[in-house]
Amino acid sequence: MSAGRVEKAMGVLEALALLARRRARTPAQHMRALLEPAPDGRGLGPEELALALRTEHLFGLLRVRCLWRAVVITEMLRRRGVQARLRLSVDRTRPSAAHAVVQAGSTLIGSEAESFVVLR
Repeated sequence: MSAGRVEKAMGVLEALALLARRRARTPAQHMRALLEPAPDGRGLGPEELALALRTEHLFGLLRVRCLWRAVVITEMLRRRGVQARLRLSVDRTRPSAAHAVVQAGSTLIGSEAESFVVLR
């Protein structure tokens, strides 16, 4: 097996393990901390972007809710030293419709409709 495939498989395993851990128990203070950028992070590199997009795609196929996708991807990027944060928004026309994506610098991991207003 090539080194690239091993790295991709390890990323998938890390994402699934984080999802299981966070879904089982996530303190409110931890979630609040993910809303703020990591104080000493760096920009998003091509390897981290590829990992985040693969994880977003996989979790989309598995129908993992946007909040948990964003939490896992934010944590994975922060472990790699990237200044990522959770970004929450609501639909202007339907305030009960909320959405979460990851923001790393000016890059969004996930999609956000134009009718959504960013809360944090």
